Amino acid sequence: METNKDFLAMKRLAEQGNVQAIYGVGINYLEGVYTPKDEKLGISYVEKAANLNYLPAIEYLGLCYKDGCGTVKDDKKAFYYYKKGADLGYPMSMCSVARMYESGTGVEKDEDEAFYYYKKSVDAGCVLAMTFLANCYLLGKGTPPNEEKYYELNSLYNEKIDAYIEEQMNSV
Repeated sequence: METNKDFLAMKRLAEQGNVQAIYGVGINYLEGVYTPKDEKLGISYVEKAANLNYLPAIEYLGLCYKDGCGTVKDDKKAFYYYKKGADLGYPMSMCSVARMYESGTGVEKDEDEAFYYYKKSVDAGCVLAMTFLANCYLLGKGTPPNEEKYYELNSLYNEKIDAYIEEQMNSV
């Protein structure tokens, strides 16, 4: 595979310290998009962006450690990066922290903490977390069961997803 000109331009921006470009170069190397796949190099770029507190990079690095993508699978490191993103206010990382607390992956299982982070994630705008929070209300995980809240959150989730789908269809 030949390296794409746009990728080379992004790499030059990364070399100048542009954090979005640093992250983008890392993703391209990890996925083998516009350049030959090189997971080791990809992870180094994503780590650099994460160390610069670029929130999508922090979340993605957590995912890489959780799944063993480009690095050795390490649930404790995954939790570390998800928690770092959550502490910096990234809604998706809050959801990821909650999921790890709920399952006991990389951290001691704690349904109260899971509920707390799902709620915090929803309050910060993470649509995905709505389904998980709704299930907490339905099953009484970290909170007393509340079917009304369950249905309310599922309804809101469906509205947001429908609006997103409609927006995507209108942009075609």
